[in-house]
Amino acid sequence: MNYKPNRVFITGLGAVSTFGLGVDALWRGCLDGQPRYRKIPEHWKRISPFNSDIYSPLPEIEYSAHSLSRVERFHYDVAVLNLFVACDEAIRDAALTTSIVCRKSNQLSISEILCPYDAGVFIGTGSGGVNSAFENYRNFTLSKLLSDAPEQFPPDLRELLNVPHRFSKFVAARAMPNAVAAGVGIKYSIKGAVNAFCYACSSSTIAIGNAYEAIRSNRMQLAISGGTEYATDHLGSTFRSFDAANTLAREQDGKLFGPFDERANGFLFGEGGAGVLILESESSMEKRGAEPIAELIGFSESFDAHNIMVPEESGKELHRMLDNILDRSGVSPGDVDYINTHGTGTRNDAIEAKVYEKAFGSGPICNSSKSILGHTLGASGALETIVTALSLNNGEVHGSAGIENAIAGINLAKASQKYSIETALKVSSAFGGHNAALLLKKV
Repeated sequence: MNYKPNRVFITGLGAVSTFGLGVDALWRGCLDGQPRYRKIPEHWKRISPFNSDIYSPLPEIEYSAHSLSRVERFHYDVAVLNLFVACDEAIRDAALTTSIVCRKSNQLSISEILCPYDAGVFIGTGSGGVNSAFENYRNFTLSKLLSDAPEQFPPDLRELLNVPHRFSKFVAARAMPNAVAAGVGIKYSIKGAVNAFCYACSSSTIAIGNAYEAIRSNRMQLAISGGTEYATDHLGSTFRSFDAANTLAREQDGKLFGPFDERANGFLFGEGGAGVLILESESSMEKRGAEPIAELIGFSESFDAHNIMVPEESGKELHRMLDNILDRSGVSPGDVDYINTHGTGTRNDAIEAKVYEKAFGSGPICNSSKSILGHTLGASGALETIVTALSLNNGEVHGSAGIENAIAGINLAKASQKYSIETALKVSSAFGGHNAALLLKKV
């Protein structure tokens, strides 16, 4: 069937990040250029030895202050609750309005969506509600022992373990990865495509790309897209899993060396975050009189088929993906002004830099948002796409933190600066070998 592809625009943004609630806090934090991190909780070290002892935590959120009901707080993991906060901001930013459908469940509808099948939800996550799984597992394994043999648990051990008082009957629903998309679909009464994407650190980039393709092919007119992660629990289990794999950053001589620095020794672990982008077709945007933030003009992905944890050394599949996105979008390599890299601080960096140098030369200015935000896993692509859109919109890029001796091959921004950008590329890679890219254009 022949059709004229829709143009796809970003009309709303919402974020929860280490810098606090809101897109403004995210953007100001990135421009300030100072990573926000601290020492891991002391009680984690009583449970297990660690190689790294720093992480980038999220702020505590009072969800009732964001109109999230007691029922919602019982039903959903923190990853979904943070996503609801980001969704609310993005919907308001897009000048969409909501109305109550059911007060008991706190369910809403978006007034401008006349047909619930004309809109979709595309959300990425690495681990879904892993926090709920870990917290309830602690109750499951220890609560009976605490009751039956209290003498084995002196007060300091009880305090350390902090065993939850009850096992949640919602734990299966809270922990399942698809809850991140289902929760948003339920919250906003959306009945079109409602999909969760679980591709580790490329999850939300792939989610946004699929939303783009759904609108471009006229399958829907509007999408809530993005990603969320809350990769923490009382005992630091997820942190320990990456630490055991020796992938986490450690301070050296009191300094944290960032992605693309020769002394980088791992990624700064981000506790999580949530990023939401409202995508719309040109006709939907114009009908509402909405203002675009940026245009999405391309999406591509590739797979290394190499190793579950280690990137393929030649970078040939990453390069093939870049060739594909440029070809499909009708954009030449010389047209790309800015690349928001995957940039983790691991062995990926050298492979990335080599691929960018081969594909683009030293033309595009590059940075790593993870150098400032930390690596937020499944949420990273969404938060970094927001940063990319704001860079286009504001004509400004943030610097990469922790750079003393940059690896050769790319034009790396070391400080925030004004920079004229017409076309920008956002790239993600992931455990498993999943690569994804989005191409954005200034409006």
